Amino acid sequence: MASRKSTGFTVVGGFTLVEVMVALLVVALALPALLMRIGGMASAAGHSRDVAVAYWVAENKLQEIYLTQRLQGVLPRGRQADDTRMAGEVWDWQTEMEETALPGLLRLRVRVRMQGEENNLVELSGFLLE
Repeated sequence: MASRKSTGFTVVGGFTLVEVMVALLVVALALPALLMRIGGMASAAGHSRDVAVAYWVAENKLQEIYLTQRLQGVLPRGRQADDTRMAGEVWDWQTEMEETALPGLLRLRVRVRMQGEENNLVELSGFLLE
């Protein structure tokens, strides 16, 4: 029996260079798609936050008008517009009071958008009795 000289290393198994290159190619193709998906999710979360805050602004304005009517007997007529600050942003709001088909019943619309934006994020409606 001939003896073999040992180098001290035993190779049990491993990846070939081709297998490693294929794995890197798969990662290189999947990573940009994953990053785009994460970016889209972050954008959607930011939009949801903006809509929620705009809704709070609209609800606050609607409740302010309800309370002013109830406590002071004053109703705003026509359109009013202004801005308010909430959650670190400036929000433009607009209210519009209009008559309905029923005498004495008024419809109140509140629209809110982020300052500098063109489109409303929220439109909230309510009804008041004169």
